[in-house]
Amino acid sequence: MSLRPTASGPQTLSIKSFLEGHHRGLRQKIDHLEQSCRALPADQMMIAESLAALQVFAATHFADEEKLMDDVHYPDRSSHHQQHRHFLDLIRTLQKTVSQDGLSDGMDVPGQIAGWWEQHSVIHDRALVDFLCRGGI
Repeated sequence: MSLRPTASGPQTLSIKSFLEGHHRGLRQKIDHLEQSCRALPADQMMIAESLAALQVFAATHFADEEKLMDDVHYPDRSSHHQQHRHFLDLIRTLQKTVSQDGLSDGMDVPGQIAGWWEQHSVIHDRALVDFLCRGGI
């Protein structure tokens, strides 16, 4: 997702850079997970490691983003926080499934992760950026 704020003050650009950098890093982790799952035969250990790396990166990003939302008194922060918890729960569920049962036919781990991420970015993160650009900082 490319964040393009309508305001261009130094603080807005700094926040834009912060969010874009974090989102780029998360996208790289999701891409690595997809590569791990697409390798034939799928390596269960590599998938588990990719999910663990994604979980750590996402938790750090979410904590930083949630602090930002709290600092600027973002009105929808409770719902946004809840979305973050849902994503981390999804990763934990996928980790448990992969570790117990392996990757079964038709199981689209990267698709589930990427689908959530794209929807969250377009809806929730876009709304946060819009708020910040309207003077929420």
